[in-house]
Amino acid sequence: MSDLHETHDEIETRDLIFKAKDRKEVIVPVEEWGVTILLIALSGTKRSDYFAFHNNTSQQHKGTGEFFKRVFFEQVRLAAFHPKTRKPIFKEADRDTLMDEHNGAIIEELAAMVRELSDLDRSTIDVAKKKLESIQKDIGTIKSLKNSTTPMLMN
Repeated sequence: MSDLHETHDEIETRDLIFKAKDRKEVIVPVEEWGVTILLIALSGTKRSDYFAFHNNTSQQHKGTGEFFKRVFFEQVRLAAFHPKTRKPIFKEADRDTLMDEHNGAIIEELAAMVRELSDLDRSTIDVAKKKLESIQKDIGTIKSLKNSTTPMLMN
C-alpha cells in the first residue's frame, strides 16, 4: 500500500488513474503455430462486451459444443494482439476457420490464459467483498485507537 498517493484534488487523482498501467500482458509462444502472440487483459469496455456476449451465447447455446466454441474463440479474439504492432490478430469472421481447422487444445489453453489475465475465473464480487471487509476492519481499528485513553507511541 506504500505505492498509494494522496492527491491534492480530483484532477490529479484522475490523471494518476488514466496513467496507470493496470492491464496484465504476456507474450505467449505458440510453437504449434510458429508464432508468438501478445495477450492483454480485457479492458473495462471489452470485459463488458464479453459478459454481454457470454450472457447471450449462454441463453442460445447453453450446454452445447457451440457454446464453448463461441466462448473460447471470443476470449482469444478479444485479448490476442500482434506483439509489435499491438493490433488485434483475429476478427469475428475468423471464428469458424480457427475453431474448425485448428487444434482446439491450443485455443482452449489461450482462452484459459485470457481468463486468468482478465480475472474472468475469479469472482470479482468475492474480491470486492474482501477488500471492503479489510477497509472496514482498518477503519474500525483506527476508530478504536482514536477512542482509546492509552497514549499511542508514534514512530
